Amino acid sequence: AFSLALLGFFLTLSVSGYNNWRELEFKDYAMPAAVGVYVYWRNGILHQADGGIDANEATDGNEGVLDRRAPRLGRTIDWFHGPPPPSHSSHSSVTVFNILYVFSPTCIHSQKNLSGFTSAAANFVGKGDDREVFFGAISKEGEDTISDLMPLKKNKNLSKISLGTDTSDVIETLFKNLSVDSFPHIFVIKNGSVEWDGHPCNLEGTLALMVGFWED
Repeated sequence: AFSLALLGFFLTLSVSGYNNWRELEFKDYAMPAAVGVYVYWRNGILHQADGGIDANEATDGNEGVLDRRAPRLGRTIDWFHGPPPPSHSSHSSVTVFNILYVFSPTCIHSQKNLSGFTSAAANFVGKGDDREVFFGAISKEGEDTISDLMPLKKNKNLSKISLGTDTSDVIETLFKNLSVDSFPHIFVIKNGSVEWDGHPCNLEGTLALMVGFWED
């Protein structure tokens, strides 16, 4: 920060047309000095902002480590369409993948990306003996609002996913712990831990690597 401040000072001094520094008066240094102070302050603010995650979002005392533990989805989500997600047992030989599509019914991007999510579900659900894959779409809005605003009726793969209402701040917890701030968003949860999160357009390629792809 200090080096950048000095650079800003001398650059401002040079572009101001001062060729003979011996003839400069005190007031002539005012603008370059102000620029230097601003650069130093601004760089310090940006460095502080990039310094990592809030302490409340760290895990096991390791500052800057994202909390990737996923909430229990069976009890915390009111599933009104389709079955609840399967639970994972540490003694089970089956790997459980819970794929969450977090959306807002009033968001046009959430509406447009739902079809891609259900298409991915059709490609992965029920295709492996040692892997169980669940696709669920959740929102803070109630069932009526979701049904009214989301394009559900014409979705041919809707039977492959479950729909639910978040009644226990699951979305808020995931967004906070993983520094997410936009809809729609995908969370791939493997055996209770968020293995990947990102935009829905990147989901199918990611799952092909993580889960494995089975042809019909």
